[in-house]
Amino acid sequence: MRHSPGWKRPGRWSTPFFPPGIRGSAGLNGTHRSKELERDGYATNPRDLAPPPVPAEESTTGAYKSALAPFDEITIPEKHHEVEHLSLLPEKDCAEIGSWLEEHREAIDAIVSAGDPRKCRFGWKYEAGYAMEMKEIALVIQAAKAACLRAEFSYLRGDQEMARDTLSAATNLYILFKSEPVLVSQLGRTVIHGMIFDTVNRCITVDIPEKELEAWLEFVEEVPPFEGGIQLGFRGELALFASLIRDPTTLNSYIGNEEPIVGWGASTPLAWSDGAYCLRKFRRLIEISGKPYLEAKDELEALEKEITGLSPWKHPLTALVFPATASAKKIEASAQCHRLVVRTGILCELSRLREGKYPEAIEVIDPLTGKTLDYSPADGWIRTRLEEYRTGEKCIWKLRRTD
Repeated sequence: MRHSPGWKRPGRWSTPFFPPGIRGSAGLNGTHRSKELERDGYATNPRDLAPPPVPAEESTTGAYKSALAPFDEITIPEKHHEVEHLSLLPEKDCAEIGSWLEEHREAIDAIVSAGDPRKCRFGWKYEAGYAMEMKEIALVIQAAKAACLRAEFSYLRGDQEMARDTLSAATNLYILFKSEPVLVSQLGRTVIHGMIFDTVNRCITVDIPEKELEAWLEFVEEVPPFEGGIQLGFRGELALFASLIRDPTTLNSYIGNEEPIVGWGASTPLAWSDGAYCLRKFRRLIEISGKPYLEAKDELEALEKEITGLSPWKHPLTALVFPATASAKKIEASAQCHRLVVRTGILCELSRLREGKYPEAIEVIDPLTGKTLDYSPADGWIRTRLEEYRTGEKCIWKLRRTD
């Protein structure tokens, strides 16, 4: 996957030559291709995909900016990730986490009370293209970590309601970038999504009362599923690239050159032919990524193999900007699987509490494999059948009672 917008390539462009006429031929060809895409309903300027503005009297932007600002300096404790539950940490370590949470109580409270995330706009400068700054993404992830930690600590202290309320704040942070047409922001959302469901998993123990378990099920079902975000991100990538080749002078700032790009005088068509090629592949990528992961998997892997096999001498633009296609879509499917595993785990625990036993079988389809989730009451798990996701907490639920 290419680096996120705003990254500057160290030094000069790695190949010694680049078409001097790129500003002319590539720009004209880019404009022609852009008009074709526009006729077919594809945005060719990222501003066209940006979420609509919010009336000032409804906006929560100020509240979120103020709440997020302290997290630029805050370091989140990590010791709790070394164990399955906070209760397994030594009391000294738990006390340190409690002290840290108390020290930063106001900062986390501000996140909890920031308001409707759908009414927040950070004012990203889409006209800056690949140089657009999105510092809020890192801050939001930090704030979500803090909220999830407080949620689990609240559970440890017996306050399940506080745990869910704080985790609702993390859910609001997950929703913040839902409409942003930037791939890196959508991938950031999958990180927060994973934190939320990991925390739910960690907050449910064998002795949880039925009423509390029902409340957690209700919480899980209210978290918006991660759907369509990767395709929206790919649409944004196409729009960014279309604007780049429509005004190719911006190439210098993107790849970190301080001087004009020169060379290959007779080979000017190479630049615009690669630009046209890249736009076609972006279009194909968006079409494929609208399908469920298993339907799209082979096509995406073939497209990714084609792109990674290109010569950067013949396809200099494509080599710079084209994202890792199959892996991004797989991340989306793994987020969906994570949600299903946790939800199914809670339902199985409810069955244990209500009927005195776990279900004999479950018929929940894993979006990563197209098969039912791997369910074994005897072995004590619900998990994906995809081997690489069977470790850690991501796509596995350990049944709380196996005797």
